[in-house]
Amino acid sequence: MVEAAFGYFRVAARHWLAAAADHAEPEAEPEPASHLHASRTFDGWLRIDGLFAPDDAEIVDAALDAGVDQMLRAARDGDPSVQGGTFSALRAQALVDLAARSMRQEPSDASVPDRYRVAVLVQHGEPTVPAEAACDSAAYRVTLSTAREVLDVGRQTRRWPTALRRAITVRDRHCAFPGCDRPPSWCDLHHCTPWEQGGDTAVDNGALLCRRHHTFVHRQRWRVTNENGRPVTRRPDVTVHAIERWQEPDHSAA
Repeated sequence: MVEAAFGYFRVAARHWLAAAADHAEPEAEPEPASHLHASRTFDGWLRIDGLFAPDDAEIVDAALDAGVDQMLRAARDGDPSVQGGTFSALRAQALVDLAARSMRQEPSDASVPDRYRVAVLVQHGEPTVPAEAACDSAAYRVTLSTAREVLDVGRQTRRWPTALRRAITVRDRHCAFPGCDRPPSWCDLHHCTPWEQGGDTAVDNGALLCRRHHTFVHRQRWRVTNENGRPVTRRPDVTVHAIERWQEPDHSAA
């Protein structure tokens, strides 16, 4: 008897749930949101597809347009790194530039004590290293100016210390490639004589190059040299590359 009553109850409950579902308020559709899908192909390319809400689209469009405009002006001025690019290729490059910029962190003053390396300071005379300091440590050269500014850390590391980055930034002010005005925050530090070929990590062997020009210099075998304290860009045939920014013609005298 109890089992029969329980069975009737279960049937009634199912009917009640079905009826309630039929009269339930429809769920509100979620607010549309920007979305982006990215997938890698087998040969390493990245395929991107997405949809941006109007407010987000304004931001993305403005950022990409600014990057494309900068490259179009550079192409007009004769910059070889952007010659012959299609508009879609320029937009892709602008997106990569934005991503690279966000990934690049400014050097900080933070440091971690390192008892495994000894800095040999070179200033006005022969360097001296106390025997006890050099025990069980790898020595590396640090050359200082008369104002005790770091100018050179030799070949202990290919990474640019904060002091060297600051010194080169003060000297170059922006990307050293002729005609480019991208700020230091967009730039890498380039070894003029490559590290692999014995180049030191030193002020006179470094130059600021934005990502596009840094990539171009390496891929096209161009060179940036420091001559008389200033970066000079040379083509593969060692001729100097220099351009002047294009200016709107003055029609006022016409």
